Amino acid sequence: MRTSMNRLDLGQGFVILPLSSDETAKENAYFLGWGAESVDPGCVGQFSTVVDFFNFDSSKPQSTLGFSNSKIFPSFKELKKTFLKEFYSLKSGRIWNRELILANKNLLAPGARFQKKFEQIKNSIQAGLVNKVVLLDSWVDSYSQAQESKELFWNSLIEFFENKSDSVGGEDLFFAYANSTRGVFGLSPEYIFVARQESSKSMTKIKTMALAGTQKRDSRSEALFLNDPKERYEHQLVAQEIFAKWSSPELGAKLLGEPATLVAHFGQISHLKTLFDFQVDAPMELDLVRKWVSVLHPTPALGVSPKTDFTLGIQKKLNSDLESRIFGAPLLVHSKESNQIRSVALVQIRCVEFVFSTGQNQGAFVLTTGCGVVGASRLEQEQKEIQLKRLATLSRLGLV
Repeated sequence: MRTSMNRLDLGQGFVILPLSSDETAKENAYFLGWGAESVDPGCVGQFSTVVDFFNFDSSKPQSTLGFSNSKIFPSFKELKKTFLKEFYSLKSGRIWNRELILANKNLLAPGARFQKKFEQIKNSIQAGLVNKVVLLDSWVDSYSQAQESKELFWNSLIEFFENKSDSVGGEDLFFAYANSTRGVFGLSPEYIFVARQESSKSMTKIKTMALAGTQKRDSRSEALFLNDPKERYEHQLVAQEIFAKWSSPELGAKLLGEPATLVAHFGQISHLKTLFDFQVDAPMELDLVRKWVSVLHPTPALGVSPKTDFTLGIQKKLNSDLESRIFGAPLLVHSKESNQIRSVALVQIRCVEFVFSTGQNQGAFVLTTGCGVVGASRLEQEQKEIQLKRLATLSRLGLV
């Protein structure tokens, strides 16, 4: 049931549209929570609210990247064919320096800044101020010219499509977009929700997940991973919060069936994953969907536990110098079709950012990852997790 419903709602991939090769086409630039570009200049990444979104109404004639409204959720095969036809002309000879990473994978290890923040979190946990904090860290490669970053983005994305088969495989959700300031693409394993309402019914079916707990794929048996005390504790903090929020009077969702925790694989990484099915006895209006995002985001998978203004403040201060402006921010797609309404809120993780201008006409490549720090966390283990996620992201996106 899990696989078939995901594919029914998302196709073989998931795309955030549109992309634009024309910097002046501002109507084709969609973003949310990008620092000074957002409604709230203080919002960055996982602290952002939805300040812009993709809202498609089939009653209004429009198309995006060659797809009609009925193809807001195209198959990856369709997307690949259309994308290469539309953007292949932007390909140049410039390639990302994958040999640099392959020759020395320790370049992806977090440094002294990460260690200092880790120790601050452990002190807060020991003082009883918080149970879990997700610590984020960015790896940055700078370029002397902004044009270099732009060319690397388009070449990397075009090569991704060229080298992929007609399916991204697994349950990763593909997303990509660009505007005049940056280009982003990734394969995210996480969504806040996937929701659907049949037009003939006044109820909404919702699929959501708890995704927390990480190990290198096949490094030990699934049984040992599922029963690891530290990973299980971290995962349960997320699962309990998600269940409590959806079941609260504020959201009023009814649980359907019994959730089960399993091991899910995403490239070189395995996660603990609990799937929930809920039902809300109300039509899926856009205001309601936006409310879901504001109440749920960030979950403890990306934020803190317990989630309060005080504990969120601890995390926000720790991550205030983060180079990424979009990591962890939700991407919301709301599609109104002839026989149903669909909404997907994707979490922007396992992605890369090509920044087209960092000042003085310079560019940058930004790769951001995070790890959940709890009382039983060890520095060496979390450093290895950050490095594993970075290498896995680059590998999944065809950059190494």
